[in-house]
Formats: sequence, structure tokens, C-alpha cells
Amino acid sequence: MSKRKKSFSPSPLNFFVCLYCRNVAIYPTRDDNDYACAKNQLKSGRYRQLSLFPNKARLSIHEGCGKFESSGLPAHPSIIEELVNLNPLAKKIPVDENAKEVAWEFVNKIYLFPHFNCTSSFMPKKD
Repeated sequence: MSKRKKSFSPSPLNFFVCLYCRNVAIYPTRDDNDYACAKNQLKSGRYRQLSLFPNKARLSIHEGCGKFESSGLPAHPSIIEELVNLNPLAKKIPVDENAKEVAWEFVNKIYLFPHFNCTSSFMPKKD
């Protein structure tokens, strides 16, 4: 009986450059997490929110920024090229063929690497 390798089907979260950054600020909410960048603050002192829809007050969670610093969280080889295409600084993300966590498993793994836990006083106010 041959052993088949388990295929890896990444979730969209696996492609968010900011989630591999040591400066990601995580604020748990009732149903999910809010994310912000601890290296990019607004004039109010609050962290800039990370969003799929960036604007003057929000950074792209997908692309990251020029202040990206790898947290050490590894990425699967099948997605590292896309991460580097989104942000050249992502080349510092370690590659691990066993990094097959998706969705909640992936989010929980982020907590094992450097990041910022923060309170609502540092998070941007909701629009």
C-alpha cells in the first residue's frame, strides 16, 4: 500500500504577509481577531489597522509594508513565492514544507511567534 502525501490547500489567511510579521498587533474580539501594525501608528497613537481594503488609515494586510520584519512563522513552499511577490521583504520568512496550517490552526500558530497582544485602546476606532 503506497503512502500518499497529504496535499496542502492554503486558506486566504496564509497569503497575508502581515500575519508573518513580528509587528502584527492582535486584538481578540468576540468572534474573531482584529489586526493592526505596531510599527505604523496614527497621529492619535493608535496602531494602523490592517485590512483587505487599505486607505489613508489602513494598511493592506495582504501586502504588508516597508517595515516588515519576519516573526519566524514559517510558510509552506507553495506560497512563499506569492508572499515575496507581494512584498520583497517576505523573503525573510522561513520556509517549511510541514507548515500546512490553515484558517484557525494558522491563526493559533501566530501566537507562538513574536507579535503584539494589545488592548482596544491601541486599536483604531471602527468606522
